[in-house]
Amino acid sequence: MHPPRHHDVTFDATSDDKGHFVLKLDKPLPGTLTVEAEGFLPRKLQVQAPASGLRVALEAGATVRGTVTSSDGAPVHDVDVTLVKQDVKVDPVTSENLESEGRTAFAGSTEEDSHFTIQGVPPGAYAVWLRANTGGYERQVPERVEVRGSETVELALHLDLDGRIAGVVVDAKGQPLAGVTLDAHALSGTASDFHSYTPVSVKTGPDGRFVLEPLARDTDYELEPQKPGYAMPRPPEEPMPDEDDDTTTPGEVRERVERWMRSQEDPKVVAHTGNLAVRIVLASQGRITGRLVKGNGAPITRFSVNDEPVRDPRGAFTVFVEEPGLEHLTFQVPGHALTQRDVKVPPGRDVDLGEVRIDTGHTVRGRVVDDATGRPLAGVDLSLRLPRDAVKAEDVAEQENEDLMGYDGFSSFLDATTGPDGTFTLPAVEARPYLLSAQLRDSDYADLQRTLGPTEDTVELRLVGETRLEVWVTDAQGQPYNGMVSARLTGSFETTNNLSSGDGRTFFRDLEPGEYLVGIRHGNEEHAVPYKTVRVEPHRVTRLELQLLPKGATVTVRWGERGAQGQALLLPGSMPLPRSDEERQQLQRTALDTDSPSNDRWLNVAPGPYTLVVLHHLGGGKWAYHRQDVTVGTGDTQEVVVPTIQW
Repeated sequence: MHPPRHHDVTFDATSDDKGHFVLKLDKPLPGTLTVEAEGFLPRKLQVQAPASGLRVALEAGATVRGTVTSSDGAPVHDVDVTLVKQDVKVDPVTSENLESEGRTAFAGSTEEDSHFTIQGVPPGAYAVWLRANTGGYERQVPERVEVRGSETVELALHLDLDGRIAGVVVDAKGQPLAGVTLDAHALSGTASDFHSYTPVSVKTGPDGRFVLEPLARDTDYELEPQKPGYAMPRPPEEPMPDEDDDTTTPGEVRERVERWMRSQEDPKVVAHTGNLAVRIVLASQGRITGRLVKGNGAPITRFSVNDEPVRDPRGAFTVFVEEPGLEHLTFQVPGHALTQRDVKVPPGRDVDLGEVRIDTGHTVRGRVVDDATGRPLAGVDLSLRLPRDAVKAEDVAEQENEDLMGYDGFSSFLDATTGPDGTFTLPAVEARPYLLSAQLRDSDYADLQRTLGPTEDTVELRLVGETRLEVWVTDAQGQPYNGMVSARLTGSFETTNNLSSGDGRTFFRDLEPGEYLVGIRHGNEEHAVPYKTVRVEPHRVTRLELQLLPKGATVTVRWGERGAQGQALLLPGSMPLPRSDEERQQLQRTALDTDSPSNDRWLNVAPGPYTLVVLHHLGGGKWAYHRQDVTVGTGDTQEVVVPTIQW
């Protein structure tokens, strides 16, 4: 039973062998009772709960049955046949499926004799899809089905799964690779009626050879080889195209961009069914080997490396890398310290770490309290990670940007939460520096980070209040308003802009204490945008409310007898003149948007103090400025008279 749409609550029940059912609801309410049974058409009733003695009669829908055979008439089993309803009603405004509460797809599967049966199909027109669970694809067939009432429709469908693809997988030296998993995905056809499904999968034998079957006849497949520590070689990377190159045409630039984007894609192998001579080359990406031992040299026979369990009488381990570069290893052994190593793996090379010794390590215990009162804080989340300088600088420098994206050596690896008395305990770690972070979510406390010494095992963390500014913006009717909110420190040219979180609230963190001018970024809206001055105190949460005004003034510059003498900027609050090109650019970015080509008129300006600045370019990178204070009133229009300026 479904209540009206504005309630997201559903109550369910199943009828017994006599057809009786009981729905238990929390309270009386109206709703839609939906009754569904296999082989029958669903029925919906509007009911008012509580109710009893309901009698619901279901009508049998249409039956679609038939066979799926190959071209030579052989039965094809384990194929899903799906009917997809056509011409489903769609809301013209929202594009929402108006029949989303009813089924629009009905399916059955072929048995050993190739027969299938689909019952309870509502009247309408349907497209027919075949999904080959052993052929790695799904296809829409030309046949269409039109059903009426409770009739039975017969279908004779054909599907050929006698295709095969064969070949060999070798390494960069041409030697066969055994144990390579190959997945075959059918590619989409140009008519958009064919798309990939569950892939056909096989492993190469000792000679590196493979045979993929059964596949769909006359079809292209993408072959995806997978073997730990191996990857298909990438072609030389195309250089990033220069879109500002004046020597190339726009068409040439587009072609270069497309070629560069293709070079960023992973290599692909595409083969047509019937191709029995596919050759796939995989290059070794390198691996890391070693032995895990205790402090006395005895082997550790059970452990995990990067969460992968290992059992070996000698403590030997092998880690295959996905790509060369910096690799982070985490060793975990019950009763021993969590141990980490960073290893640089050259392309195609193996790195042997020899013996990796693990000791019992030391636990880290501590307490988190309020800095001002000393009160213990419960529910504080603690996390431990390695500091950035824990990895050799030259390794990081060579692995910058995207190459470090897959590196997880800087992620937190141990977590804990303080109890009611504010205490916590982290599991044993090895002796090395760490970075300990503390965070009390949904609170007014600032996050804290503290460096731990190599053997430091006891710590007290004192949380201070967060220096945070919260701005709540509402429209003229008092409803939350979402937009870009700006905060500028008095006397500064730099503005911090943050988007609201969706409920009209915007949060500014890590602001320097001081006086700020806060407002919505002006963009010629149909309302006036007020600005307010607020003082942000250290280690406190400062809250400010801003409400948009229905309308503001139209402010226009009236120039002197020489006419316009530069670019006019209108800025909220009091602004000094810039002393550098950087400050001039910040000034221009901070100014209110203008709606006139001459840049001397502003719409919907809220009442308050403003600064008018006129910029005049003297040439040679030099600028001259004129500044005057402006107070905008509550009238509909206001002129700002700029006297003739002697530049």
